[in-house]
Amino acid sequence: MKKKKPDYIVFNEKSKKYDASIRKFPTNLSAPNFATLKVNKTIPFECRDYFETRSLEINKEIEKLVNEFEWTKLIYNSEYSFQPKVGVKYYLYQRKDMSSFLSLISPNEWDKKLIGKFRLRSDGRWVLEN
Repeated sequence: MKKKKPDYIVFNEKSKKYDASIRKFPTNLSAPNFATLKVNKTIPFECRDYFETRSLEINKEIEKLVNEFEWTKLIYNSEYSFQPKVGVKYYLYQRKDMSSFLSLISPNEWDKKLIGKFRLRSDGRWVLEN
């Protein structure tokens, strides 16, 4: 019967060598501490900052899109008796009965309550001009 080495001795039976020095884990009490790697899974500041900033940008874009939609809807629901042309400046006015109408006449040519100045885009959107 072959004599087995004690547990504290690191001997490789296949290679017939003592290989404690090449092991990736501690093999005796005086070996360096064997601790599991602690992985930091917290979101880094830069990453959080990016997502917060991007979220604010997207919210602003959504707000702008809703605003454009509301203006476009208001104009298409207003009264006008002509076919608007792309790129031409139009004026949206409000009547005393709170209805709205679109006109080519500028506000300094008559006394009506101006809602805003708009241009029709080629995609059918109305864009408010300052």
